Amino acid sequence: MRKQSSVEKLCTNDFKNDSFNWLLYARYVRGENTLCLELADRLQRDADNKHRYAHYIKGAMLADAGRYQEAVEKYHSCIRLQPQDPDPLKQVAKCLYKQGRTQLALEAYLEAEKISKHPDPDIYCGLASCAACISDPRDVSWARSALTAGGGERAASLLAARLLARGDMKDALAVYEHAVTEYSCGADTLSAAGALCLRAGLPRRAFQLLGEALSQQPTQHAAAMALAAMLLQHRDEDAALARLKAALTAHPACVAAHSNLGLALFSKKKFIAVDK
Repeated sequence: MRKQSSVEKLCTNDFKNDSFNWLLYARYVRGENTLCLELADRLQRDADNKHRYAHYIKGAMLADAGRYQEAVEKYHSCIRLQPQDPDPLKQVAKCLYKQGRTQLALEAYLEAEKISKHPDPDIYCGLASCAACISDPRDVSWARSALTAGGGERAASLLAARLLARGDMKDALAVYEHAVTEYSCGADTLSAAGALCLRAGLPRRAFQLLGEALSQQPTQHAAAMALAAMLLQHRDEDAALARLKAALTAHPACVAAHSNLGLALFSKKKFIAVDK
């Protein structure tokens, strides 16, 4: 079952038979910004500037454009109209986090957690990310809470990364294995799990996970680099060259990829490489 986005959820919660929220939402997700703003302004005029969903949509559009402080102001308008809704507070926290105002973002997430009626994995993921930035020791516990609350792949990847940052490779591996077994993971998670297996001395599992990552996204940089290193170890220079070229397609300025590419060409006794 598809999870509702924050914007979609608020639209559903505020929906009335005579409401234009559905149209506002449709224009927002289609990227019809001019029409969306015109409708939002009209709804605000009709509601004496108290149309909560119009404020929310304007905030979402401003955040998408990187205008985070203006977006925060719109979300605060939503909060003033309905203080017990945690979702605008979550959006404020996200904007603050993207501005680098991590401590304030953490406080906003904590306020959202207080008024949330159920465990919210988005809030716990946000708390864990903020805690990681300011060396708050609660990062792992919040990431665990996110996973328990149903945060899926995102929460599992975050928890594994936090465990690994503490040097707990065994538990990090277990979390990644849980993630790739239970969820339909994307290339980034598969790549991180494969790279960790390689560090832990599990080459077969690493090869499998890195291969899956590249089958999803052939230019996934980290997976291509790790798999190329394995292939070079096994003296399969041709396959390694293919992976390194894929890595350079995604990140042409990557020094490590150029270095490994040089080693692969040297192994093949190609001392002068000419692109054709």
